[in-house]
Amino acid sequence: MKFMLFVSLFLLPATIFALPPITVAKGHVVTAPGIGGYADLGLAFAKGDIIHIQASAEKRLSQMIVLFVPNRELGRVSETEHPHFDFKMPQEGIVVFRFISDRSGTDRVDYTVTRTPASPAAKNYDSRVVWLKPANGQQGDLIPVRANSHYDKSRVVTLIE
Repeated sequence: MKFMLFVSLFLLPATIFALPPITVAKGHVVTAPGIGGYADLGLAFAKGDIIHIQASAEKRLSQMIVLFVPNRELGRVSETEHPHFDFKMPQEGIVVFRFISDRSGTDRVDYTVTRTPASPAAKNYDSRVVWLKPANGQQGDLIPVRANSHYDKSRVVTLIE
């Protein structure tokens, strides 16, 4: 009996003060044509946020990789048409969800991303990300940055769906 009382007193505050999940992004991306073609979705999150992504692809995906920018892998899901993944943000930053096709042609992936804020102070955190061309006309991958940060507006790339 004491144990059950202790457990309920320990867990009750967490359930009372837990914030409801917030839908951060909902939409679709289309992978580049061919096996290994991919599409990226970038979003910013606060430290301690609990993130959930649920996706549905027209064709089976080779992988959905979750990357903490610049190059830390947080997880991956392989060989499925319905990838989903949950994780806790290790620190404030940008996460890229990469959907990789395992079929020829393109693949449309519908997604929904929700976050449970780490605290009431992080409830209104701005998750928007913009993609920039590499500096000085160099070749390379696009670079995700937080939309509310300072960046060169002339380097912004408008993504077409």
